[in-house]
Amino acid sequence: MPINVIILNTFILLCLGVPGVSPYAADAELLPDEDIRPILLDAVETAYRYDLFNIHCRGFPGSNKLNDVDKLLAANFGLTTSDVITQYAKMDEQTYLHNLEKAFYDSIAGYGGCRAAKRHGMLEVIQTHYTGLLQMLQQIP
Repeated sequence: MPINVIILNTFILLCLGVPGVSPYAADAELLPDEDIRPILLDAVETAYRYDLFNIHCRGFPGSNKLNDVDKLLAANFGLTTSDVITQYAKMDEQTYLHNLEKAFYDSIAGYGGCRAAKRHGMLEVIQTHYTGLLQMLQQIP
């Protein structure tokens, strides 16, 4: 399909106010390669876990790793974290983030609380994974 038709179709859908339509969802050709999609979703999940850890276990209410990933996705892929969740996790953002939050708190409880999670290196694992994912995403053309 020619790009001008894709742009026109996207514009029409957006003008009609169709809920849940991203300007990048009109045609699969505009989305990142299928090999990259799991990395994008992993980056969103890891950033959210990082924020949860910082807020819940470190007392940093202003943790904004998810916002940083959102900016990177917008700049490099023309997507938002919401786009990544709805398109690749195939569920609404609120439900998805709620499920991640529940799994996070279950894992903290499994360690025996924040102190034990820190002693077992949970923060370092999250930080290392987050940093690696961001570096990987920045290198994708």
